[in-house]
Amino acid sequence: MFLTFGGETIYLFSGSLREYKKYAGPHLMQWEVIKKALSDGVSIYNFYGTHPVELLHEKGVYEFKRGFRGEFIEYVGTFAKALNVAGRAYLARLKYHEFGELS
Repeated sequence: MFLTFGGETIYLFSGSLREYKKYAGPHLMQWEVIKKALSDGVSIYNFYGTHPVELLHEKGVYEFKRGFRGEFIEYVGTFAKALNVAGRAYLARLKYHEFGELS
């Protein structure tokens, strides 16, 4: 799945079957979308979720994306904070005051 908006094409996600790996379908798909983005004047192709260093559990993904020889640009990340019961109640109260009763 790809999304193009504001001069950037973002590769959100895809999938493939190991038994067809020898046909290099994902490589062709990426290359065709990159060429389309260039022809449309898109200046940034974002592989989305690429880490600037190799992580052991994502070695295949890292090598695949690195193979396109792009530049790593790091943005501020996000994180999730698990809330206890009091935190969830407080958040629900904030949402209620901001949006009113949700159905």
